[in-house]
Amino acid sequence: MFKDVLRQLRKERHLTQEQLSRDLGLAPSSIGNYEQGTRIPKYEILEMIADYFNVNMDTLLSSNSKAYISRDSIAYKIIAFMNYRNISMEKLAEKIGRSKEVLEQYIYDTPDYEFNEKNELFEKIAKALDLSPSKLLDFNTYSDNTYENYIGFLYNKAYNNEPMTDSERKTLANYINDVPNIHLMEPEITTDTVTFPVIGEIAAGYDSIAIEDWSGDTVEIPTSYLKGRKKEDFFVLSVHGDSMYPLYMNGDKVLILKQSTLNYSGDIGAILYDGEYATLKKVEYVNGEDWLKLIPINPEYQPKKIEGPDLEQCQVIGIPKLLIREISN
Repeated sequence: MFKDVLRQLRKERHLTQEQLSRDLGLAPSSIGNYEQGTRIPKYEILEMIADYFNVNMDTLLSSNSKAYISRDSIAYKIIAFMNYRNISMEKLAEKIGRSKEVLEQYIYDTPDYEFNEKNELFEKIAKALDLSPSKLLDFNTYSDNTYENYIGFLYNKAYNNEPMTDSERKTLANYINDVPNIHLMEPEITTDTVTFPVIGEIAAGYDSIAIEDWSGDTVEIPTSYLKGRKKEDFFVLSVHGDSMYPLYMNGDKVLILKQSTLNYSGDIGAILYDGEYATLKKVEYVNGEDWLKLIPINPEYQPKKIEGPDLEQCQVIGIPKLLIREISN
Protein backbone atom coordinates (compact mmCIF):
# COMPACT_ATOMS: atom_id res chain seq x y z
CA MET A 1 0.00 0.00 0.00
CA PHE A 2 1.02 3.61 -0.53
CA LYS A 3 1.55 4.24 3.17
CA ASP A 4 3.97 1.30 3.46
CA VAL A 5 5.95 2.20 0.34
CA LEU A 6 6.23 5.81 1.51
CA ARG A 7 7.54 4.67 4.88
CA GLN A 8 10.15 2.44 3.23
CA LEU A 9 11.30 5.23 0.92
CA ARG A 10 11.58 7.69 3.80
CA LYS A 11 13.50 5.28 6.03
CA GLU A 12 15.95 4.51 3.25
CA ARG A 13 16.86 8.20 3.09
CA HIS A 14 17.14 8.37 6.89
CA LEU A 15 14.53 11.13 6.96
CA THR A 16 12.10 11.92 9.75
CA GLN A 17 8.47 12.54 8.86
CA GLU A 18 8.96 16.23 9.67
CA GLN A 19 12.05 16.52 7.45
CA LEU A 20 10.28 14.95 4.47
CA SER A 21 7.22 17.17 4.99
CA ARG A 22 9.50 20.22 5.01
CA ASP A 23 11.41 19.11 1.90
CA LEU A 24 8.12 18.68 0.03
CA GLY A 25 6.70 21.97 1.30
CA LEU A 26 3.88 20.24 3.19
CA ALA A 27 2.43 20.77 6.65
CA PRO A 28 4.60 19.14 9.37
CA SER A 29 2.01 16.45 10.12
CA SER A 30 1.31 15.51 6.48
CA ILE A 31 3.72 12.61 6.07
CA GLY A 32 2.67 11.14 9.43
CA ASN A 33 -0.95 11.21 8.31
CA TYR A 34 -0.09 9.57 4.99
CA GLU A 35 1.91 6.79 6.64
CA GLN A 36 -0.87 6.13 9.16
CA GLY A 37 -3.40 5.96 6.34
CA THR A 38 -5.60 8.66 7.89
CA ARG A 39 -5.19 10.92 4.84
CA ILE A 40 -4.67 10.30 1.13
CA PRO A 41 -2.65 12.94 -0.75
CA LYS A 42 -3.93 14.64 -3.87
CA TYR A 43 -2.58 13.38 -7.18
CA GLU A 44 -0.33 16.44 -7.55
CA ILE A 45 1.32 15.63 -4.22
CA LEU A 46 1.71 11.97 -5.21
CA GLU A 47 3.54 13.11 -8.34
CA MET A 48 5.75 15.35 -6.22
CA ILE A 49 6.59 12.46 -3.86
CA ALA A 50 7.37 10.15 -6.79
CA ASP A 51 9.70 12.76 -8.31
CA TYR A 52 11.40 13.37 -4.95
CA PHE A 53 12.27 9.69 -4.52
CA ASN A 54 12.83 9.06 -8.24
CA VAL A 55 10.27 6.25 -8.49
CA ASN A 56 7.30 5.81 -10.81
CA MET A 57 3.67 6.11 -9.75
CA ASP A 58 3.06 2.36 -10.17
CA THR A 59 5.68 1.66 -7.52
CA LEU A 60 4.39 4.37 -5.21
CA LEU A 61 0.78 3.14 -5.38
CA SER A 62 1.52 -0.58 -5.43
CA SER A 63 -0.77 -2.77 -3.33
CA ASN A 64 2.30 -4.82 -2.44
CA SER A 65 4.01 -3.28 0.57
CA LYS A 66 7.24 -5.01 -0.48
CA ALA A 67 7.13 -3.69 -4.05
CA TYR A 68 9.86 -1.15 -3.45
CA ILE A 69 13.21 -2.40 -2.26
CA SER A 70 16.24 -0.38 -3.27
CA ARG A 71 18.85 -2.63 -4.82
CA ASP A 72 21.57 -1.26 -2.54
CA SER A 73 19.53 -1.88 0.63
CA ILE A 74 20.26 -4.59 3.18
CA ALA A 75 16.80 -6.09 2.58
CA TYR A 76 17.66 -6.51 -1.11
CA LYS A 77 20.88 -8.29 -0.18
CA ILE A 78 19.16 -10.66 2.24
CA ILE A 79 16.49 -11.62 -0.32
CA ALA A 80 19.14 -12.11 -3.02
CA PHE A 81 21.15 -14.49 -0.87
CA MET A 82 18.00 -16.32 0.22
CA ASN A 83 17.21 -17.00 -3.44
CA TYR A 84 20.82 -17.92 -4.18
CA ARG A 85 20.85 -20.40 -1.29
CA ASN A 86 17.34 -21.59 -2.23
CA ILE A 87 16.03 -20.76 1.25
CA SER A 88 12.43 -19.59 1.58
CA MET A 89 11.25 -17.05 4.14
CA GLU A 90 9.61 -19.88 6.08
CA LYS A 91 12.80 -21.95 6.06
CA LEU A 92 14.97 -19.01 7.12
CA ALA A 93 12.57 -18.19 9.95
CA GLU A 94 12.78 -21.80 11.11
CA LYS A 95 16.60 -21.78 10.98
CA ILE A 96 16.87 -18.66 13.16
CA GLY A 97 14.07 -19.63 15.54
CA ARG A 98 11.66 -16.80 14.74
CA SER A 99 8.23 -16.63 13.15
CA LYS A 100 7.90 -15.76 9.47
CA GLU A 101 5.96 -12.61 10.38
CA VAL A 102 8.68 -11.37 12.75
CA LEU A 103 11.40 -12.10 10.18
CA GLU A 104 9.55 -10.31 7.35
CA GLN A 105 8.94 -7.27 9.53
CA TYR A 106 12.62 -7.18 10.51
CA ILE A 107 13.87 -7.47 6.91
CA TYR A 108 11.47 -5.05 5.27
CA ASP A 109 10.91 -2.46 7.99
CA THR A 110 14.38 -2.05 9.50
CA PRO A 111 16.26 0.97 8.09
CA ASP A 112 19.73 0.15 6.78
CA TYR A 113 21.56 2.12 9.46
CA GLU A 114 20.10 -0.16 12.17
CA PHE A 115 21.56 -3.32 10.64
CA ASN A 116 24.93 -4.07 12.19
CA GLU A 117 27.25 -6.98 12.95
CA LYS A 118 26.50 -6.87 16.68
CA ASN A 119 22.74 -7.30 16.23
CA GLU A 120 21.86 -10.83 17.33
CA LEU A 121 19.09 -11.35 14.78
CA PHE A 122 21.22 -10.02 11.93
CA GLU A 123 24.05 -12.35 12.95
CA LYS A 124 21.66 -15.30 12.93
CA ILE A 125 20.38 -14.40 9.47
CA ALA A 126 23.91 -14.11 8.09
CA LYS A 127 24.92 -17.43 9.66
CA ALA A 128 21.81 -19.15 8.28
CA LEU A 129 22.75 -17.87 4.81
CA ASP A 130 26.33 -19.15 5.31
CA LEU A 131 27.74 -15.62 5.18
CA SER A 132 29.76 -13.38 7.44
CA PRO A 133 27.76 -10.36 8.66
CA SER A 134 30.38 -8.05 7.11
CA LYS A 135 29.92 -9.65 3.68
CA LEU A 136 26.18 -9.10 3.91
CA LEU A 137 26.68 -5.47 4.94
CA ASP A 138 29.47 -4.47 2.59
CA PHE A 139 28.52 -5.96 -0.76
CA ASN A 140 27.81 -3.36 -3.45
CA THR A 141 25.07 -4.46 -5.89
CA TYR A 142 26.15 -2.10 -8.62
CA SER A 143 29.55 -0.73 -9.39
CA ASP A 144 31.70 0.33 -12.29
CA ASN A 145 32.30 -1.88 -15.36
CA THR A 146 34.74 -4.20 -13.60
CA TYR A 147 34.65 -7.58 -11.89
CA GLU A 148 32.43 -6.00 -9.21
CA ASN A 149 29.92 -5.04 -11.88
CA TYR A 150 29.68 -8.64 -13.09
CA ILE A 151 29.22 -9.83 -9.52
CA GLY A 152 26.49 -7.22 -9.09
CA PHE A 153 24.81 -8.54 -12.25
CA LEU A 154 24.82 -12.08 -10.84
CA TYR A 155 23.66 -10.83 -7.47
CA ASN A 156 20.69 -9.07 -9.08
CA LYS A 157 19.83 -12.27 -10.94
CA ALA A 158 19.75 -14.02 -7.57
CA TYR A 159 17.40 -11.36 -6.17
CA ASN A 160 15.00 -11.81 -9.10
CA ASN A 161 15.30 -15.62 -8.78
CA GLU A 162 16.52 -15.90 -12.36
CA PRO A 163 18.27 -19.13 -13.40
CA MET A 164 22.08 -19.13 -13.42
CA THR A 165 24.54 -21.25 -15.34
CA ASP A 166 26.98 -23.42 -13.40
CA SER A 167 29.74 -20.97 -14.28
CA GLU A 168 27.74 -18.02 -12.95
CA ARG A 169 26.93 -19.80 -9.69
CA LYS A 170 30.59 -20.76 -9.27
CA THR A 171 31.72 -17.17 -9.89
CA LEU A 172 29.29 -15.80 -7.32
CA ALA A 173 30.20 -18.54 -4.85
CA ASN A 174 33.89 -17.69 -5.24
CA TYR A 175 33.16 -14.03 -4.49
CA ILE A 176 31.08 -14.88 -1.43
CA ASN A 177 33.84 -17.15 -0.14
CA ASP A 178 36.59 -14.60 -0.96
CA VAL A 179 38.25 -16.83 -3.57
CA PRO A 180 40.48 -14.64 -5.79
CA ASN A 181 39.14 -13.89 -9.26
CA ILE A 182 41.49 -15.91 -11.43
CA HIS A 183 39.04 -17.23 -14.02
CA LEU A 184 39.48 -15.61 -17.42
CA MET A 185 36.82 -16.08 -20.06
CA GLU A 186 37.89 -17.24 -23.51
CA PRO A 187 38.08 -14.10 -25.67
CA GLU A 188 35.71 -13.82 -28.61
CA ILE A 189 37.52 -12.80 -31.79
CA THR A 190 35.54 -10.58 -34.14
CA THR A 191 36.27 -8.39 -37.16
CA ASP A 192 33.01 -6.46 -36.73
CA THR A 193 34.43 -3.46 -34.91
CA VAL A 194 34.05 0.31 -34.72
CA THR A 195 37.06 2.62 -34.63
CA PHE A 196 36.99 5.40 -32.05
CA PRO A 197 39.52 8.22 -31.80
CA VAL A 198 40.80 8.85 -28.27
CA ILE A 199 39.70 12.48 -28.29
CA GLY A 200 41.38 13.64 -25.10
CA GLU A 201 41.97 13.05 -21.42
CA ILE A 202 39.72 12.92 -18.38
CA ALA A 203 41.18 13.30 -14.93
CA ALA A 204 40.99 10.70 -12.21
CA GLY A 205 41.73 13.63 -9.91
CA TYR A 206 40.65 17.26 -9.56
CA ASP A 207 41.37 20.61 -11.19
CA SER A 208 42.34 19.18 -14.56
CA ILE A 209 41.06 21.19 -17.51
CA ALA A 210 39.02 19.22 -20.01
CA ILE A 211 41.10 18.84 -23.15
CA GLU A 212 39.98 17.62 -26.54
CA ASP A 213 43.22 17.04 -28.42
CA TRP A 214 43.34 14.04 -30.74
CA SER A 215 46.88 12.73 -30.96
CA GLY A 216 46.01 10.11 -33.57
CA ASP A 217 45.41 7.38 -30.98
CA THR A 218 42.44 5.10 -31.71
CA VAL A 219 40.78 2.01 -30.21
CA GLU A 220 38.78 -0.76 -31.84
CA ILE A 221 35.50 -1.60 -30.09
CA PRO A 222 33.41 -4.66 -31.07
CA THR A 223 30.13 -3.44 -32.56
CA SER A 224 28.19 -5.75 -30.24
CA TYR A 225 29.46 -3.73 -27.26
CA LEU A 226 27.48 -0.71 -28.45
CA LYS A 227 24.26 -2.61 -27.69
CA GLY A 228 22.48 -1.38 -30.81
CA ARG A 229 23.39 2.28 -30.27
CA LYS A 230 25.06 4.49 -32.87
CA LYS A 231 28.76 5.27 -32.80
CA GLU A 232 27.82 8.94 -32.36
CA ASP A 233 26.32 8.12 -28.94
CA PHE A 234 29.79 7.39 -27.54
CA PHE A 235 33.25 8.87 -27.21
CA VAL A 236 36.56 7.60 -25.86
CA LEU A 237 38.82 9.38 -23.38
CA SER A 238 42.11 8.48 -21.75
CA VAL A 239 42.29 8.42 -17.95
CA HIS A 240 44.86 10.70 -16.34
CA GLY A 241 45.68 10.27 -12.64
CA ASP A 242 45.05 7.67 -9.95
CA SER A 243 42.20 8.92 -7.73
CA MET A 244 39.96 6.14 -9.09
CA TYR A 245 42.55 3.40 -8.59
CA PRO A 246 42.15 0.43 -8.76
CA LEU A 247 38.98 0.65 -10.88
CA TYR A 248 40.63 3.06 -13.32
CA MET A 249 44.35 3.46 -13.78
CA ASN A 250 46.46 6.11 -15.43
CA GLY A 251 46.48 5.50 -19.19
CA ASP A 252 43.27 3.46 -19.31
CA LYS A 253 40.92 4.17 -22.19
CA VAL A 254 37.23 4.50 -21.37
CA LEU A 255 34.28 4.20 -23.74
CA ILE A 256 31.72 6.72 -22.48
CA LEU A 257 28.03 6.82 -23.36
CA LYS A 258 26.84 10.38 -23.82
CA GLN A 259 24.28 11.01 -21.12
CA SER A 260 23.25 14.13 -19.20
CA THR A 261 22.02 12.34 -16.07
CA LEU A 262 23.07 9.46 -13.83
CA ASN A 263 20.84 6.45 -13.25
CA TYR A 264 21.47 6.25 -9.50
CA SER A 265 23.21 8.14 -6.75
CA GLY A 266 26.49 6.27 -6.31
CA ASP A 267 27.05 5.68 -10.04
CA ILE A 268 30.33 6.63 -11.69
CA GLY A 269 30.09 9.43 -14.23
CA ALA A 270 32.16 11.73 -16.40
CA ILE A 271 31.55 15.14 -14.85
CA LEU A 272 32.30 18.66 -16.07
CA TYR A 273 32.53 21.18 -13.21
CA ASP A 274 33.57 24.81 -12.70
CA GLY A 275 32.90 25.25 -16.41
CA GLU A 276 36.20 23.76 -17.57
CA TYR A 277 37.33 20.88 -15.34
CA ALA A 278 36.51 17.29 -16.23
CA THR A 279 36.76 14.30 -13.91
CA LEU A 280 35.70 10.68 -13.60
CA LYS A 281 34.17 10.09 -10.18
CA LYS A 282 31.55 8.26 -8.19
CA VAL A 283 28.72 10.76 -7.72
CA GLU A 284 26.36 10.93 -4.75
CA TYR A 285 23.33 13.19 -4.54
CA VAL A 286 19.84 13.45 -3.07
CA ASN A 287 16.98 14.32 -5.39
CA GLY A 288 15.58 17.77 -4.64
CA GLU A 289 18.70 19.04 -2.87
CA ASP A 290 21.16 21.51 -4.42
CA TRP A 291 24.43 19.61 -3.97
CA LEU A 292 26.35 16.64 -5.23
CA LYS A 293 29.52 14.96 -4.03
CA LEU A 294 32.35 13.71 -6.24
CA ILE A 295 33.90 10.69 -4.55
CA PRO A 296 37.23 9.07 -5.49
CA ILE A 297 37.82 5.36 -4.98
CA ASN A 298 41.43 5.81 -3.92
CA PRO A 299 41.33 6.65 -0.17
CA GLU A 300 44.32 8.99 -0.55
CA TYR A 301 41.99 11.51 -2.22
CA GLN A 302 39.21 13.46 -0.52
CA PRO A 303 35.61 13.83 -1.80
CA LYS A 304 34.66 17.16 -3.33
CA LYS A 305 31.23 18.67 -2.62
CA ILE A 306 29.67 20.96 -5.19
CA GLU A 307 26.68 22.96 -4.07
CA GLY A 308 24.65 26.11 -4.49
CA PRO A 309 25.59 28.37 -7.41
CA ASP A 310 28.53 26.12 -8.37
CA LEU A 311 26.04 23.47 -9.49
CA GLU A 312 25.16 25.69 -12.45
CA GLN A 313 28.68 25.08 -13.76
CA CYS A 314 28.46 21.33 -13.20
CA GLN A 315 27.05 18.78 -15.63
CA VAL A 316 27.13 15.07 -16.42
CA ILE A 317 28.63 14.44 -19.85
CA GLY A 318 28.43 10.66 -19.85
CA ILE A 319 28.75 7.34 -18.06
CA PRO A 320 31.55 4.78 -18.56
CA LYS A 321 30.46 1.65 -20.40
CA LEU A 322 33.72 -0.09 -21.25
CA LEU A 323 37.27 -0.07 -19.92
CA ILE A 324 40.21 -0.72 -22.27
CA ARG A 325 43.49 -1.42 -20.51
CA GLU A 326 46.82 -2.42 -22.04
CA ILE A 327 48.73 -4.90 -19.89
CA SER A 328 52.47 -4.80 -20.28
CA ASN A 329 54.66 -7.82 -19.64
